[in-house]
Amino acid sequence: MVENTERRVRFWNGRLAFIVGNGLRGFRMATVRCDVCNGIFSQSYLASHKRLAHTKHSASKAAPTSAPITEEKVMEKIASLYESLSVEGRKRAIRLLAVKDQKIQNDH
Repeated sequence: MVENTERRVRFWNGRLAFIVGNGLRGFRMATVRCDVCNGIFSQSYLASHKRLAHTKHSASKAAPTSAPITEEKVMEKIASLYESLSVEGRKRAIRLLAVKDQKIQNDH
């Protein structure tokens, strides 16, 4: 007896995949690979992943030939991000920074 090992996947509007094969049938989320990091994500989330994880201004993705990021530039970026927070977000950021600073003080 020869087993049917063929597996077919059909996509519906880019979000769901219908899988047929090996006597199984079912739905699952359509998955795609990120062309930057090769991670696997649902197709509907891929754009958000790229925007959040692979932004142009990410320090980890800086070109090796670019000038190193100075502490002054980092402080300007932090201040810019702080200004964009709500009042409650600013209070939370201050608490988080105070906790981190206390940890650093205790480690030294």
